[in-house]
Amino acid sequence: GIEGGPCTRSLKVAAELKTPFIACMTGSHEMREPFDAHVFTVRAPHFAEYEKIIDMAVSYGYTKFAFLQSDSDNGRKHLANVNRLLAARKLPSAKPLVMATGVKADALAKELLASDAQVMFNHGSYDLYADIILQARKAAPTKVNFFAVNSGIAQMARKLGDQGKGITFTSVVPFPNSGREAIAREFRQLYASKYPKDAPSLSAMEGYISAKVL
Repeated sequence: GIEGGPCTRSLKVAAELKTPFIACMTGSHEMREPFDAHVFTVRAPHFAEYEKIIDMAVSYGYTKFAFLQSDSDNGRKHLANVNRLLAARKLPSAKPLVMATGVKADALAKELLASDAQVMFNHGSYDLYADIILQARKAAPTKVNFFAVNSGIAQMARKLGDQGKGITFTSVVPFPNSGREAIAREFRQLYASKYPKDAPSLSAMEGYISAKVL
């Protein structure tokens, strides 16, 4: 599989050739709608991740959201999906924070803090998002609650250090250390036999599931 935008572009070629398209690393809705019998997804869709985040935040009493998106048609589609979920819950539309070319994290952090957003989550670069969180928490440590969607959890956690405390991450596959899912137990046992000194990652878990689909 390949990631993100290239997946949706490659999908068109696979559809024309009627070739199986397996385990592309994206949660984009184009991989699922309209249905194509040649497409085999592994990841949870972003729409489902957004829904979980919104419902969790609402359960804590939060109603105002900001959303970090790319400056592209794909980014605008993700924003539209977020707003669709918010509208269904009779909540105001999300404040869009756009990753335009050349934009800096400090500028986006200032824009976030100037809004009335209580919660922020993202689609896209974990690196820029981590910088925004660091800048925002430096200026106003408790003003905004952060959630992170499919954002390179281990890499982002390392970059944030202590400032990562309290951030909720979503995952597109079961946690490799989970004992609940049979696939996770199977993967962990096999991984430990091959790499006894290494901790299994979510990416490795996704690769294992993808290999089993193949």
